[in-house]
Amino acid sequence: MFAGWCRGTQRLCRCQAVMTLRVSSVTMLERGHHERNAGVGMKIAFHFNADDQSLTDDYGTSIVRRVFRSLLGRRGLRIDSRILLGDLRLHELTISRANMILSEYGLVPEITRTLATQMLLDSRNSSYCTLTRKSAQTILTHNIFAVYLKNVNFWQTKHLDNHLRRFQSYIGALEINDNDPLHICLYRHQLIESYHIKGRKLDIIADSDDDEEISGSVIFRLMRLGFDSVRIKHVLTY
Repeated sequence: MFAGWCRGTQRLCRCQAVMTLRVSSVTMLERGHHERNAGVGMKIAFHFNADDQSLTDDYGTSIVRRVFRSLLGRRGLRIDSRILLGDLRLHELTISRANMILSEYGLVPEITRTLATQMLLDSRNSSYCTLTRKSAQTILTHNIFAVYLKNVNFWQTKHLDNHLRRFQSYIGALEINDNDPLHICLYRHQLIESYHIKGRKLDIIADSDDDEEISGSVIFRLMRLGFDSVRIKHVLTY
């Protein structure tokens, strides 16, 4: 009986070893996949509840500073990305007939805020999405501010996403699909290209009329976040 128990234990141990090996292999494969794609550029939008009580009336400024602090807190930062900012005005969406959305929801010539929210949270066509169903009520009933980075890698995305979760106003990240008419309307047409970050250097993208609004104190506050240089670049030079 003891010998039988030993043989059974040995079989169990071998089985556990095989299972452990398989799990380890899967983990290594997943890690290898992420490492291979670590340098591949992703287009990611980070979303915030602009109506949250933790924010002031100038919510855009405080949100952008939080994003920059999180980015600059990463050692050996290698990034070259344009940054778009703005409110996602789901109630103002208009989809042209040429870009009517054909999906599981059918052919959608006109889109409501509720349907737009439902489609936005459907992450099946996005390889990275941390917006949840709990985000739906926030998106439906509040003003949502987005910070859209047009070129970040997987690890930078994870780093930002994890760090921003510490803030009450943050509701999640979504990879942007340039072929999705809803994404085109929300992120390409409604947001404004405002910055270009390259390593620890930052360009403020501005019209010539904006020069007076961008004071030395604005540049000084951005420098204090940890940038090596902050410059004003006019739209025409881009």
